[in-house]
Amino acid sequence: MGRISEKEVVDTMQAFASSVLHLWERAERLDWRQGMMANKDMDRDLRVMERDELSMRKALDAQNKKLVLISNQSGVSLSAQVVHNSEPPADEMGLQSWMNRVFEAMESFTAACANAYKDLHLSSEEEKARLAQDSGRVS
Repeated sequence: MGRISEKEVVDTMQAFASSVLHLWERAERLDWRQGMMANKDMDRDLRVMERDELSMRKALDAQNKKLVLISNQSGVSLSAQVVHNSEPPADEMGLQSWMNRVFEAMESFTAACANAYKDLHLSSEEEKARLAQDSGRVS
């Protein structure tokens, strides 16, 4: 069971969440700039945008902490930092490409779990056969 690692799934999902946040921030800033030209209440709009951004960052941090806790419980070591610079921004790769990577990582994890289950089942059957054979000798 030690060979199964959800680290790839967790890392990919963290990178995807970070990319979505990056896209959201960029779109929000663009909307804000366009609105600033037509809006006299610039300070209020800026505060609202900053508050929304802070809220999104807190939500992402909370999600990362949950993923780290879950990973630590299963023995996988992850850092709470989301890597922003190691992957291209989502607008360059496309969100569909990110989702493909998430599902590929999940597929790999699922296959590893299925193989571990098959190995465990085989070991269990072999142990049953050995015990049956041993009890036949004792009789």
